[in-house]
Amino acid sequence: MKVNSKQTIVLAAIISVFPLAILAAQETPGKAQEAFCNRLTAAASRLEERISERYTKIEQKKSEKGTNFQTGRQARSDKLIAARDSWDSKRAEQIAKLEAKAQTDSQKQAVAAFKEAVSAAVSARRLAVDNAITAFRTGVDQLAEQRKIALETLTANYRSEVSAALQKAKTSCASGTAAVTVRETLITELKAARDKFNTGRQEVDKIGPAVEELAKTRNQAVAAAVESYKAAIEQARVDLKAAFGTNE
Repeated sequence: MKVNSKQTIVLAAIISVFPLAILAAQETPGKAQEAFCNRLTAAASRLEERISERYTKIEQKKSEKGTNFQTGRQARSDKLIAARDSWDSKRAEQIAKLEAKAQTDSQKQAVAAFKEAVSAAVSARRLAVDNAITAFRTGVDQLAEQRKIALETLTANYRSEVSAALQKAKTSCASGTAAVTVRETLITELKAARDKFNTGRQEVDKIGPAVEELAKTRNQAVAAAVESYKAAIEQARVDLKAAFGTNE
């Protein structure tokens, strides 16, 4: 699974830019600093509304991507099932030809043994591959869920800190605190909240190596299953050839 952090980056950009951008828009040269406090309530409402709207859109896109991911995963599973059905049909045809070729009782017994050995080898390989795929997918899903929860917590905390900073600024304005003090304090607190979110997001996004390790383990398990299958099939062929008295 390719872990997509684009949505997280977009959210970070939105919530990191909006606070300072809106505050900057409130300061117009030539106007008294008190104008900042008079417009602070409206600016705060617009800010929180925009963050909420953007967050909702991002959540919708995340949901769509999650659906597409599951659809793609199911498509790969369906493709594997179809391929296995095709292999089963071809193998059945080959076994039927061998059964038709067998003339003596020993040859017929050898074909039956070959058929059983091949079936066991195929079943063992498929079980090992299926277990490897399941383990990989389960691990990826767990990582994705942990990342999702961590991001939701980070975002919720950020929004809460932004709201608290804005409410503190409005309260300070109402109590008569100088506009310049209110502004500087607010900008400092918003920046601290933004930096905290960005730092946390960088840590959350570090799941790539874990996914790569899961993929490595899966690939190794699949490779081992294939090698075991080849060895079993080769031995079955040797035994079959011996019964038919041929080295072909």
